[in-house]
Amino acid sequence: MLLGIARLAAADPAGADQRLPPSAGQFVRNPRSDNLAGLVLCGYQGWFNAPGDGMGRGFYHYQSDGQFAPGHCGVDYWPGVGELPADKRYDTTFVRPDGSRAQVYSAADFAAADLHFKWMSQYHIDGVFLQRFLSEVATVSGAENSNRVLDNVRLAANRHGRVWALMYDVSNCENLAVFERDIACLLESFELGGDPAYLRCHGRPVIGLWGLFADRPGSVKLFPAMMQILRQKGFYLLLGVDSHWRTAAGPAADRVREIISSADAVSPWSVGRYDAPAMAGYYRDRIAGDQQYLADKKIDFLPVIFPGFSWYNLKQKEYDHIPRDGGRFYRRQFDLLRGLGIQSVYVAMFDEMDEGTCIFKVDPMPPSVDGSRFLTYPDDLYLQLTGEMSLELKRAVTN
Repeated sequence: MLLGIARLAAADPAGADQRLPPSAGQFVRNPRSDNLAGLVLCGYQGWFNAPGDGMGRGFYHYQSDGQFAPGHCGVDYWPGVGELPADKRYDTTFVRPDGSRAQVYSAADFAAADLHFKWMSQYHIDGVFLQRFLSEVATVSGAENSNRVLDNVRLAANRHGRVWALMYDVSNCENLAVFERDIACLLESFELGGDPAYLRCHGRPVIGLWGLFADRPGSVKLFPAMMQILRQKGFYLLLGVDSHWRTAAGPAADRVREIISSADAVSPWSVGRYDAPAMAGYYRDRIAGDQQYLADKKIDFLPVIFPGFSWYNLKQKEYDHIPRDGGRFYRRQFDLLRGLGIQSVYVAMFDEMDEGTCIFKVDPMPPSVDGSRFLTYPDDLYLQLTGEMSLELKRAVTN
């Protein structure tokens, strides 16, 4: 029995000090491989800042309503920062149950990316799709911060033998001029194609475009233009689409499917689309259908799994809306994918504390204050589970 499953079932944590076999610290696969088989890739937001990190953005993405204080908070989990250097931990006004000052990290610091990619290496997670938001790079400060995070990710991936790829998110900025300007700057400033850690598929550097939804007319107009630019640059194109892309009706939905037909890979967004009781039916009726549709068209499929969902502090939605059930909810999704013979997985997300989908280490004793509520989970449980999934996929692909 795999360690993570044993931990799920155990009444006591007697084996909690066990660990997965250590990674060799080198690339677990050739990042210039011909396909995505055997890969577990995480979404990486990299959007957290703190006063004093040199970016002048305050507690960006930690805050709510312009504040980061009890009752004003944008995250439902508190990051685990104990392994960071002391000067890369930032004090807040929140207090932990033991009376100590609660601290956070900034993604603008290389130390944070370095630690996160060290964890990925230790737990056999292959790498990340770094989210790059058009709404951010449309501004000078947002572009500067995004470039800082990109450089941190690039360096950390190379240092720890992981792969990485860009994923543009067009939410709230369906503007072709912004994209054209940004991709031109990146291709000039960063050696994406030449970076040994940059993810490749079928010999081409991979890039994701996220947000092609039939109910977002701007995205339906924008995507073909972005795809044409990237095709000319030799990229392998992965499209992030809504969960009902295949079954939706109407002219816009037909156009979405037409656009998808020229993609190299598709990754439907499933976060929050089902809970535990609805999961099996969702996979039977939707995921299996998506898989077959794309296989018939010889388009790669990268399905999304997520550990749970909570949007309490930022959106005042139901606390612990989709419970994690001690890791069972997460693991069950992977088992269903494996039952379908799927060989690659996108995990949403590595560091997404805002929607409660993070899998990295969080504070086991988060602040407890009026007006803000935080969830937690044991130590490295989700890193362990993700690492086991990765090893299973690799064994399946090798055999």
